[in-house]
Amino acid sequence: MIKVENVSFKYKNSDTMILDNLKFEVNDGETIAIVGNSGGGKSTIVNLIPRFYDIKSGSIKIDGTEVTVYTKPDLTNSEVITALGFTPVNVTTLTNDYYTKQNISYISQKIMPKAADKKILNKTSNYNYNYTNYTIKLLEREKALDNGLPFIKRCIDNILIDNKTYEKVENPKISVVIPCYNCDKDIRKALRSIQNQNMKDIEIIIVDDKSNNETVNLLNELKKEEPRLEVYHNQKYMKTLYTRSFGVLQAKGKYVISIDSDDMFFDSDVFDSLYITSEIGNYDILAYRAFVGFDYYDRNRIKESCLNYKENNLTIYQPELSCYVISTDGEPKENEIYIWDKLLRTSVYQSAINLLGEKEYSKPLSWNEDIIMDFIISNVATSYRFIRKYCYFHLVGRTSSTTRARQDDIIYADLFKLNIYLDFAKKDCYNIPALFILKNAQYIKKVRNDSVINFLKAILLKIINSQHISDKNKIYVKNNFTGYLNDANNNTNHVITNI
Repeated sequence: MIKVENVSFKYKNSDTMILDNLKFEVNDGETIAIVGNSGGGKSTIVNLIPRFYDIKSGSIKIDGTEVTVYTKPDLTNSEVITALGFTPVNVTTLTNDYYTKQNISYISQKIMPKAADKKILNKTSNYNYNYTNYTIKLLEREKALDNGLPFIKRCIDNILIDNKTYEKVENPKISVVIPCYNCDKDIRKALRSIQNQNMKDIEIIIVDDKSNNETVNLLNELKKEEPRLEVYHNQKYMKTLYTRSFGVLQAKGKYVISIDSDDMFFDSDVFDSLYITSEIGNYDILAYRAFVGFDYYDRNRIKESCLNYKENNLTIYQPELSCYVISTDGEPKENEIYIWDKLLRTSVYQSAINLLGEKEYSKPLSWNEDIIMDFIISNVATSYRFIRKYCYFHLVGRTSSTTRARQDDIIYADLFKLNIYLDFAKKDCYNIPALFILKNAQYIKKVRNDSVINFLKAILLKIINSQHISDKNKIYVKNNFTGYLNDANNNTNHVITNI
């Protein structure tokens, strides 16, 4: 039970009392709605419970215990949670039960009612999992390296921690998707990092992008060894956006996680931890920490990725997750955005791919494909969380990667991304394409490929004709790309073709 008694609150440096002698209770399994105008204090109530702010008078108790007994990390950073949420339309909902809403704050399992715990398990009958006493390891950098590097080494040395015989799973909890191109030197250790997971009821999907070396023969061998593995082969070289999207569309698991063919998961408990967190929080997107490095052994050169994500932040659409954000100086700044740093609800990911459409995801794209798909996914998803757990090691600089690209390929990918923004962006991002093109005008003008030049002209026309982009930005674009726009206005053939 959540019990709010005689609570009064005002913000620092304000004389206005936002809440005055507020009283209410939320029993286990009960939902209440708080209705009011914007600024009326609805979100303030939700933020007081996990102690984002502390009350001035009165008390807030969870199962009879004052929230002040718990530290803020206990209330907001725990990996197993129940939700207290509110919708973005002037109606706020508080609940002790399992449900999907937007803009959620969190309470840890230590104070989660057992009744809600049972309801969660009942609602996931095909994926039941005994996680009543499960503890998730949230380690800081050095301890995480101490814990994860030995696991990585065993995978590199081709060691299976558990030599049991695996069986194909009818209802996998997680589908692991691996796009692969000439990956014969690396794919086995990536696969070992999957096989060495504690969770065994998974499926593994490898999509070979028309490799021209020994990769195909190796994949056939691995398929004989691993019954949970499905291998698909592109009929021609399609690059990463199509290859990964095709793999996800084959997925049968409740959640899907993607790994590059030369990367590895960082510990044996990764799938368990992510699955349990997503199940209890009912998340469409669960982002996590990762390490990035040029090799696995020089820990001083291993860097951290995914540090820009906001914790416990949930909105139906949030540009800081999936595209450029506007910095204080008005310039677009890109976050570190990847597909491999998230566990995603399969139905949401597949809906995002279908929303993008086969014509678009079949474009020859290896650069920026993470940002593009993340952007579409964030338009479909309704729930998100970031967990402070190191789950992944991304290896930088291998020539076997599907992400190698020429300058024209990179410019094309940047333009493709901007075109997606123009087609799918909400209000937050209307001006991002114009700002990006202005910031990178000299770089973009270096393109020499005729198809890409035509694509640029089409995007410039979209910007100029958009009702949502500011007049100031339109004028800047016209001044910087006068020749392109004059030519575009005289020529209607501005459709991009495959490079």
